[in-house]
Amino acid sequence: MQRLQEQKRYYKMYKSGRFWVVAGIMVFGAGVSPMIGHADTNDAVTAAQTRVSATSTSTGNLKGSANNTAVTTKSSATDETENQSITQVTTTVENTGQKANTTQNAEAVVAKTQSTAATAEQSNQQTSATQTTAVDGQTTAAASNSNTEQTTGTTSATSTEQAVGQAQNTKATQTTKTTSATSTKQTTGTTSNTKQTTETVSDTSTELTTKTSANNTAEQPNHSTESATNSTTTGSDATSTVKQSETTTPTIADATDVDDEDVSSQFVDANLLTAVRSGLGLTAQDKLTVNTIKAYKNADLKVQAVKWNSDGTGDYQPVTSLQGLQLLANLPAGTTTSVTVQIAANYREIPQFDFSPLQSVQLYDLNLYTFYWGAVTDEQLQLLAALDPSQIHNLEFSSPNKYLSNPYGMTNRQFNILVPFVKAAIENSGKASQMIGFSGNRISDFSALKSLVPTTDGQVTGLFENIYLQNKVSYRPGDTVEVTSELTGLQGESLNYTARYYQDDGTANGKLVQADAHLATVTDADGTTHEVWKYTLVNPKVNNGYLIYGTFYYADGIWKRYYTDAAGNPIDYFNIAAGALVYQPVTSSKAQLTFNPSEVVMGPDASWNYLAHIASVTDYDGNAIESSAWGDLSIKNVTSLPDLATAGVQNVTFTYTDNQGNELTATALVKVVASQANITAKAPQKVWPQDVAKLSVADLVRQVTDATGQVVTDVNNVAMTPIDKTQAGPQAITLTYTDAVGNKVTAIAMVTVDLAELKTAPVQLVAGPNAQWHYGMCVAGVTDSLGNPVEVDQATINVISAPNLSPELIVSHKPLSWHMWTTLGARNRLVQL
Repeated sequence: MQRLQEQKRYYKMYKSGRFWVVAGIMVFGAGVSPMIGHADTNDAVTAAQTRVSATSTSTGNLKGSANNTAVTTKSSATDETENQSITQVTTTVENTGQKANTTQNAEAVVAKTQSTAATAEQSNQQTSATQTTAVDGQTTAAASNSNTEQTTGTTSATSTEQAVGQAQNTKATQTTKTTSATSTKQTTGTTSNTKQTTETVSDTSTELTTKTSANNTAEQPNHSTESATNSTTTGSDATSTVKQSETTTPTIADATDVDDEDVSSQFVDANLLTAVRSGLGLTAQDKLTVNTIKAYKNADLKVQAVKWNSDGTGDYQPVTSLQGLQLLANLPAGTTTSVTVQIAANYREIPQFDFSPLQSVQLYDLNLYTFYWGAVTDEQLQLLAALDPSQIHNLEFSSPNKYLSNPYGMTNRQFNILVPFVKAAIENSGKASQMIGFSGNRISDFSALKSLVPTTDGQVTGLFENIYLQNKVSYRPGDTVEVTSELTGLQGESLNYTARYYQDDGTANGKLVQADAHLATVTDADGTTHEVWKYTLVNPKVNNGYLIYGTFYYADGIWKRYYTDAAGNPIDYFNIAAGALVYQPVTSSKAQLTFNPSEVVMGPDASWNYLAHIASVTDYDGNAIESSAWGDLSIKNVTSLPDLATAGVQNVTFTYTDNQGNELTATALVKVVASQANITAKAPQKVWPQDVAKLSVADLVRQVTDATGQVVTDVNNVAMTPIDKTQAGPQAITLTYTDAVGNKVTAIAMVTVDLAELKTAPVQLVAGPNAQWHYGMCVAGVTDSLGNPVEVDQATINVISAPNLSPELIVSHKPLSWHMWTTLGARNRLVQL
């Protein structure tokens, strides 16, 4: 069993006026002493491990001293990769459970062994009557139970077969109604939670059957006494006379109420059952029924699988299954439930743990503890994230022991799955302060909650996070190393927790000192700058290949208040409490490989070459290597090259082996962006058939921009679909631009070919004073813009110049010519006759 740390009670607190109240104690401040850091050596771990333990006073103060920490690592995870101390906790739980189960089974065997053919005689001090009864084939079983008072009533009935189950509990008062009758076969089943003693009466003519089982599920409803002592001699021919003062009237048993049946068997785990019974205020002799749950009177039911000690501390009672919690759906409307359990499943088992019974519960507090959040599946987390957050007050997804280094805790990616649920819980309409805990995990970035808008006082807690870095830092004894804060706050800011480390002072363990902190400005891949906290480690001591720095003490964490949300709006008193212990692998090589951030436009023809983005390379001693030699270095990518078909920021990890054979890693940041290529077309156009061949892309394109958004003046990379000069009506002409990395963008230009036409024929006229001419004499045919025939009198034809038929103007026999405009459709066309 894992001890419930009092430190949680310090930061799981609520606001009362201007003060924080801790477990009923008003706290103004707390001094904190160092905690102990020491080695946890285990060949089966996959990452650096350290144990930091502490004890606390009633106000949350921690006592202890700081010692050196040793770390053991293993390159890859196997089924045996479990923290030794964590495994011990699990083993203890499993052994305890086995012992309890064995004891129970043993008692059941004893009870069953005691079920023999016998005649049990019951005595009742309250009886004063006699009865003469002829009984054929009657079987009676009775048992005595220490500190048990039984009252037996007798009821007369005919041709009845009745089974009577007697439930006996130590120090319980039970009234059992027994039915006896002529020609009656009676079987009495006795159920006991305690050791049973059966008195056997020697009678060679007695036939008895006694059924006994060791459980508490067969209780007999209590009845008042209706008759007196019933002394019976059994056997086919035997009769006896007993004194009876009154005669009773036959009765009929009441109908069974299913909601009054004991439902304890629906709980798979005994510790959870105990927690539910305790929350409901049941005593040992009380049944757990649906009616019991329906009758619960308080506003919140506390299901706490914790054994509380006299000093106020508690020991978790690990729970193997949550089955049975679904019964709490029968609580009265408006009643909430607070669940506090440690999950009794190891790294391999927890992916199969069933969280679904929580879906039936209206939660107020949900405190789930396990060392192995990192092994929980996405589906399990999504189920938890889908729980009803409307009444949530507290949430906890933490380690049972936050001071124990834990390489199996929840990761940033897993935390992000729970963020919508956490955010909805914090933003619900509840009036109580809210505390959300993630301590003892591997979470370093809380910025997924950036859009959080709290509705009341509260806190997100991530104390004693365990951060296991992969990149080795170059370090030789005596060097000064600068490291960066690994924690990011709710609004994306760098958090400045107190960082301590062991300084090499010549002693075996070194001296624990506090690192100097300062703000530094860094530039992101997109060119934006922001500030981060950095820590200077002077001559740090290496433990098993690692520098270990960060929060060695409870008070080393940062408690930061947010006065506004991310949008700048004022909010209530809301904090983050966070701290991290960081494990940084080191190498003696001064070799270094760095990359410049790069941006690549995604596309089918896009490419990325790491050599084009190297910033610098140095050898073992830190000497710069010329760029002309970079291609000859031992640089290999250990993760996939960037996916240039998917937009987003991607990290590509490389290994670089220096000239002394030391291998180090470096990461290239690649930002893949979508192409900004675009093309737009000019307004719709109309052309004559004979002009179609003259149209070009430039006549139809209004503007083109390339992949980077720059305007393109050369439209050679723009293609257009052909125009049919014989087709009537508007035509959609597709313009396609292909950018430098193969992305294609299109636009539609509308072109209409005007098919209007006026056909004429020559006319010969005789000049004279009475000569007449009309343009219709010369018109052979008219068509509209769509090529359809039009009657001459329906066409608008304007004569620009007409022939002069006066004889005086005839100077030759050459034909005269004239012009006229024909207005066909929307265009005018000049026709010469």
